[in-house]
Amino acid sequence: MRRIRKLRWAPVTLMAVALGIVADNAQSQSDQRLNQIKNQPAGSTQQADMQHLAPGHCQPNSEISTQVTEIIDPQTLRLGDGRKVKLVGLETAMPMELHGATLTRYLENLTLGKAVQLILGRRKTDRYGRHMAHLFVEQKGSLVWVQADLIKQGLGLVAPEPRAYSPGSSPSANAKCIAHLLRLEEKARKNRRGFWGNKIFQVRNAWDTRELSKYIQTFQIIEGRIKRLSLSRGKIYINFGRNWKSDLTIVVNKATIKSMQPGSDKLARLLEQLERKKIRIRGWIEDRNGPLIRVRNRHQLEILERP
Repeated sequence: MRRIRKLRWAPVTLMAVALGIVADNAQSQSDQRLNQIKNQPAGSTQQADMQHLAPGHCQPNSEISTQVTEIIDPQTLRLGDGRKVKLVGLETAMPMELHGATLTRYLENLTLGKAVQLILGRRKTDRYGRHMAHLFVEQKGSLVWVQADLIKQGLGLVAPEPRAYSPGSSPSANAKCIAHLLRLEEKARKNRRGFWGNKIFQVRNAWDTRELSKYIQTFQIIEGRIKRLSLSRGKIYINFGRNWKSDLTIVVNKATIKSMQPGSDKLARLLEQLERKKIRIRGWIEDRNGPLIRVRNRHQLEILERP
C-alpha cells in the first residue's frame, strides 16, 4: 500500500499565513467602516454630518483657483497647478500597507476634482517641497475642512505643528483651530468611530515601556500619571516609572514652557500643575534610553486632572 506523506508546515510558513489572514480581516473591517460612512442615504443626517464645515475662527487665508487632481498618499494631495499639499496637523499612525488604501479612497471621495483653499502652516513648505496647509474644499457653496472631517470620522489623529501659527492669523486663532480638532478627536474616540472602533487607533499606557518600544518612530497618543519631574537647562523632563534610563520620558522645551505659562513665575506654576497629575501626551516616539517624546507645542500635552 502506498504511504501518504504527512505534510509539515514550517513555523515561518504558518506565521505568514496567519499574518495574511489578519491583514485581510483588518482591511475588510476598514473597508466596511469606510462604506458605512460613505454610503449614507442622500440628505440623511449622518451624511450631512460627514462634511465638517470650517468654524469662523478657522478660515482659509490663501485662495487658490485650482482643483485636487491626485491623492498621492493618505496625507499628500496634488493640485491642478502641479503643487503638492501635505495635510498639516494630521497623522494617520497606522500600518499603511493594511489601511492606507482605505484612507486614500475616502480622500478621493471627499476632495478629488474639487476647488480648494488653504490655511498655510508655520512652515510654508517641507524639505520635500510640499506645501504644509490645512485644506478646505468647496462643496455646495460651503467650505469643508478636510483635516477636521478626517479626524471627526476617526480616520486621523491631531498632530500639532511645533509652535504652530499661520501667516495672516494670530497665534490665538490658530490655537482655537487645534483645540477644535482635539475636541473632534475626543468625540470620535468615545464614539469608537472609524479606526478607533477596530483599535487601529489607541491611547497607550505610559507605564508599559515594553509595548511602547514596539512603536519607535511612530506617532502615538499616550496617557499616564507622572511619577517624577526634573529640570535641566531650562527643560522639563517627565517620567512615568522609577527608572528614568529605560522608562518613557517626555521633554518639554523652553519655548513650549513659555507658551503654556506666560509670566515671570511660569516655570514654578507649570511644575506645580504637573506634579503627580495624569496627563495625555501625543507625538513621535524616539529611542533615547527608552521611549522619548519631545513636546514642541503646548497642545501635545493635556493635563487630565485639575487641582
